[in-house]
Amino acid sequence: MTAPETEEYEMDYTYVLGKAPTPLQRRMAEWLRSDEVGYDPAAAKSKLEAFEEGVRLGVAHRMNYQASDHNREATARERVERENARQQAIAQRADAKAQRAAAKSQAAAAAAVEEAPAEEAAAPAPAAKPKGRKAAKPAAAAAAPVATPAPAVARPPARRAPARRAGAAPAAGAVPAPF
Repeated sequence: MTAPETEEYEMDYTYVLGKAPTPLQRRMAEWLRSDEVGYDPAAAKSKLEAFEEGVRLGVAHRMNYQASDHNREATARERVERENARQQAIAQRADAKAQRAAAKSQAAAAAAVEEAPAEEAAAPAPAAKPKGRKAAKPAAAAAAPVATPAPAVARPPARRAPARRAGAAPAAGAVPAPF
């Protein structure tokens, strides 16, 4: 029996070409060029050498950078900025919602004021009904006779299997179970 053939998926790595660096990538590049690491791409003999050394340092120090105070402080600042922006957006949405609700209630009040004089002139106000329990329905004039169900055929109760006694001796000539 052979394994089913699977279609191989070829990854396209070119999708990131031409994209702007992320804030983390920018910060790491700054960190690599800082006095802490001391990388100077201008000291390289060619652009290719500068690129290769930058890649080597970036790969070698990725974990060191992520654990560095430089990255942790920058990440904390970004987190605070994102939270402030989120809170500001929530406040703006709440203000907009409140303004829409106020405008809607003002429009409803204006419409009610315009309709109220016309309704008062047309008909007197109905009497207020007391709140509470609903009134009971009137009783039926004559109750219909209730039909009694036919008696069911009597059946004997179902038999139960006899209970097993704990520690009962096996019957004479009984063969022990193979399991």
